[in-house]
Amino acid sequence: MACNPLAARAARRFARRVATASVSTVNVIELLVSELVTNAVVHAGGPVGLTIRHLGSRTRVEVSDTSVRLPEVCPATVEHCRGMHIVAALSARWGAEGHDGGKTVWFEVEDR
Repeated sequence: MACNPLAARAARRFARRVATASVSTVNVIELLVSELVTNAVVHAGGPVGLTIRHLGSRTRVEVSDTSVRLPEVCPATVEHCRGMHIVAALSARWGAEGHDGGKTVWFEVEDR
């Protein structure tokens, strides 16, 4: 998807269409997708990729961008650091992996 301020909205709509979990879990997925896509738009500045996979009782969401800088989990009192705290608090697990051409930040949520 294009790297612009509307990317998070498009990503949330896509997540709502393809997620198969309960409404409460889909709401969490939408929130976390919005956080990660917004981070990619603000910090990477290039194309953003979004992948959603259903893994049995979990949903895994991956957001890829062109920056090689991995996300930092700094103190939540720092304004620009709250998004990753939200991801950590609401997901079952999350991580980030560098690769040629950028990185992928992912999270998994339990389907309820």
